[in-house]
Amino acid sequence: MSLQWRVGVATLLLALSTGLTAAVAGEPLACNDVRARFQIKQSQLNTRTLNFFLFDAADRGCISIAKELLSRGASIKARDQFGNTAVARAAQHGEKQFLEFLLDQGAIVDPTNVRGSTPLLQAVIENRRRTI
Repeated sequence: MSLQWRVGVATLLLALSTGLTAAVAGEPLACNDVRARFQIKQSQLNTRTLNFFLFDAADRGCISIAKELLSRGASIKARDQFGNTAVARAAQHGEKQFLEFLLDQGAIVDPTNVRGSTPLLQAVIENRRRTI
């Protein structure tokens, strides 16, 4: 068994044991993984950790988690190690509804990352036509 598979099973077991298996209507099942890891880190939350989870939520389209993270202090302007914002990460993963949510929250639509790419360019590169 691969390490990734074991981590996935461990996360699922944690979610089952903490009652986190009920998916939020309209959100992907992958959001349960983000929610479970967020629960584990409750005692270690700081702005950096909140921003990390915001990026993870953007990758998976987890709007309800993003709302909670932003209310706790995550920054909509935060950048990951490559200079990508949550907008860019949602665009890369084709998460159109998440993008709309971020824009409604006042996110900037065209920040560039360390390579000079904008979220629109990243969506084109990843062939995310629905997002464009």
